[in-house]
Amino acid sequence: MAATPEASSFESFSRLARNVDPGSNAGLPGLSVPAGLSPEGLPVGLEIDGLPGDDRKVLASGVMIEGVLGRIAPPAR
Repeated sequence: MAATPEASSFESFSRLARNVDPGSNAGLPGLSVPAGLSPEGLPVGLEIDGLPGDDRKVLASGVMIEGVLGRIAPPAR
């Protein structure tokens, strides 16, 4: 059975959307804080989401976490 264009588009969208924070699609404040490197040397981030209007709390949380973790070295090239 051949895939219809609609099914193919949905499948492509689903593959892309699985790595997107749902909060950003809902208009919620969010922030990604660098959290280190994977064993393969790829950057890893911590996603912080808040309730509507909690922008300052989200930013304050990010500042606090960055203070605890310190500066994360960039991946080796």
